[in-house]
Amino acid sequence: MQLHEEAEPVQPFAIKMLTTEDRVRDHYLARFTDLTSQQLGMPYSYVTFIADDKQYVKSHDSLLPAETPVEEAFCRLTVEQGALLICEDTLEDSRFNHLRYVVEAPHFRFYAGIPLYGRDGTILGSLCVADLVPRQLTDIQQDVLAKIAQLVEAYLDARHAVGLFDAVTLLPNRQHLIEDLNTLPREDGRTGLVLIDCLNLSYTYQMACALGMVAVENQLKDLTQLLQTQLPLQDATLYCVALGRFALYLPEERLHGLLEVLDGDAENLHTRMSKHVRVTVQCHAGVTWFRGGDDAQETLRRAVSALHDAINYRQPLCLYDSFTDQIKKDDFQLLNDLGRQLAQGPGLHLVYQPKLSLHDGTITGVEALLRWNHPVLGEVSPARFIPLAEKTTLMPAISDWVINQAIQQLANWRQQNIALPLSVNISVSDLGRANFADRLIAALARHGLSPQDIELECLETERLLEMPEAMGCLSQLRKLGMRLFLDDFGSGYSNLNYLQQVPLDVIKLDRSLLKDITCSQVSCVIVRHLILMLKELSYQVVAEGVEDQTTAGMLQSLGCDEIQGFWFARPLSPEDLIHFICNHSAQDMLQQLDQQQS
Repeated sequence: MQLHEEAEPVQPFAIKMLTTEDRVRDHYLARFTDLTSQQLGMPYSYVTFIADDKQYVKSHDSLLPAETPVEEAFCRLTVEQGALLICEDTLEDSRFNHLRYVVEAPHFRFYAGIPLYGRDGTILGSLCVADLVPRQLTDIQQDVLAKIAQLVEAYLDARHAVGLFDAVTLLPNRQHLIEDLNTLPREDGRTGLVLIDCLNLSYTYQMACALGMVAVENQLKDLTQLLQTQLPLQDATLYCVALGRFALYLPEERLHGLLEVLDGDAENLHTRMSKHVRVTVQCHAGVTWFRGGDDAQETLRRAVSALHDAINYRQPLCLYDSFTDQIKKDDFQLLNDLGRQLAQGPGLHLVYQPKLSLHDGTITGVEALLRWNHPVLGEVSPARFIPLAEKTTLMPAISDWVINQAIQQLANWRQQNIALPLSVNISVSDLGRANFADRLIAALARHGLSPQDIELECLETERLLEMPEAMGCLSQLRKLGMRLFLDDFGSGYSNLNYLQQVPLDVIKLDRSLLKDITCSQVSCVIVRHLILMLKELSYQVVAEGVEDQTTAGMLQSLGCDEIQGFWFARPLSPEDLIHFICNHSAQDMLQQLDQQQS
């Protein structure tokens, strides 16, 4: 790639090199200064760098501090001159005679320094020698100093290059891309940064397990060759920025051909990983526009956002969209706030929704529901933050918080002679956690409660049958007398196979099954036969999301055991729930249902 002369005075990689500890690098720089002292017969030799208004000193001795202000540095004068600088007597040279390390210890009287250049021609610092007495530097010594400086430059460049290329594909890596973007000149036209994802990570992990990492590395090498030969890259540099993710940039007027290929033909690419494996490469690409001088990290972040839009929407190509990008930012911020809320704040709280028996009109139990009063956003629905949390490590902490709060509230109610069971929602991941059942039973015992006092509602998921640990946990809890619910039956991955293999007591029909039963004969027939089947299998049936009396009456006539929903009661605070229970009349509720039947 062509390098541009309009580079920053100090390269970003040099700044990082100077401000981070690197014992291996500093060891070899000290070897260079040893060599310089020996070859020139000088007592003191240093490699110095200029960055952040400081001089950083690398040497074999401790005569100078590791950092000094740049205005006190001899190196600054060498950098300003841009060539070999020799001062035979610092006390006789007005550029030096006032500097700190001339008038104070160690009282240097002689100095010679030569600039060290980076790979793009910028000056990073100097290689210098010094003495406490006035001296001269012969032509031969000057030549030796210049040659050793070239060796130091070559070492720094080689060490830097190791961190700028991907070890497997040998392509320039993400850091290389950032530096190249930072050196682009400011121009009027737009440039497009394209990020391409070519790997199915799940399949790649399976390949690694079956064939080893060599097969994965061969896949990456083949992908590199495939993109370089089948995409119209023109003279663009291809970068490997992550596992199976590649990047390139081109001016807008030269990018359209590539985008047409990515948007239409990329699904036809194939590559062979071994003698027995042939993989269809399904490329997704994200594109963002930028101009030279724009923040490189922000440009790459926008390209990542566009790429994830393409992956999430299952599209071959997506342009950066500020609206969807803001949603991602908001979601990320929400997760951060949620993590802090779990650790510190009172914003999370539980509300409680009663369940009604359709047989005798009594309240049969209460479900604990999580709510979040966000300090800025107000009430945030769990439908918003729970799906986000399920993709992170926050879910176990959320589940523990809910269970602990629910048990404490249950213990308070027992003291007030409220003996209703309380149900809480858990995930399959919770059931698969080590000793989950033992810890739950122990928490109940600490509050004087039994397994019969709490009920667990597990969301229906095909993962349940795939986790022996979760199945074992369910069996253990059921043997101890805890009632187990299968929640949201009839939505998502509904599968009657669950009913044969999962130890359950109660099936909760999802609201999606019920929304049309009062106006659709088909829906009514489906629900009737579903309830009949579940009853014949000895399950108790609960319908959730019941919002009107007509639906409640029809469910009663179809043989449903219990209902839950806004028609009977909205989710209530602990205080409001007590008031609701005290004022509830089973007889009045049955009369309302009987009126509906008649």
